[in-house]
Amino acid sequence: THLTYGELDERATRLANALHAHGVGPGDRVAVFMENNLDYIVTYHGVGRSRAIFVPIVTQSKLPEIEYFISHSEPSILIVDGERWDVVADAIANGNPAFATLREIWLAGEGDRAGLTLMATVMAVASSTPPAARPQAQDPVAFMYTSGSTGRPKAVIHSHYTAVAQAEAVCSRMG
Repeated sequence: THLTYGELDERATRLANALHAHGVGPGDRVAVFMENNLDYIVTYHGVGRSRAIFVPIVTQSKLPEIEYFISHSEPSILIVDGERWDVVADAIANGNPAFATLREIWLAGEGDRAGLTLMATVMAVASSTPPAARPQAQDPVAFMYTSGSTGRPKAVIHSHYTAVAQAEAVCSRMG
C-alpha cells in the first residue's frame, strides 16, 4: 500500500475539515490509539492541519496508562482502530470516568462498530479545500508522553516549528 504526497494532502485536508465540522478547534486535543500505518500518517497531518493537538497513545499501552493519557490530555475526540476498540469498549461499558469526557469516538481503518463514527465516512463528505486558518509555527501540534521512568509520564509539547525542524534534521542526516 502506498500514498502519494497529493493523496496525503487531500486526505489530511479532508480530515482537518471533518474535525472542524465536528466541533474540534485550535488547541483541542485528538487522542489517537491506532497502529502506525497510512491512516496514522493521515491522522497526524490532518489533526495538525486542523490546528488541534495530536495525542498518540502507544498501541502496547494497558488500560491504566490509556486512562491516564485520556484523563490528562482531555481530548475531544478519540480515534481508535478496530484492533484496539475492544479495550476502549470494555472501559466505556464499565463506566470508566476517563472516557466519559470524550465527545466522540471515531473508528479508523476497515470495519464497522455500532454507534461509532467511521473516520472514512466523515472524511468522504468533508471538503478538500484547505482550511482558511493555517497553523502557526508556535502552535502546538502534538503532546508526546515521556516513558514515565521516574514517575507519571509527562506530556512534552511539540510545536509545528519543532516538528518541521525535526523533519529537516532527519532529511539532512539521510542526505
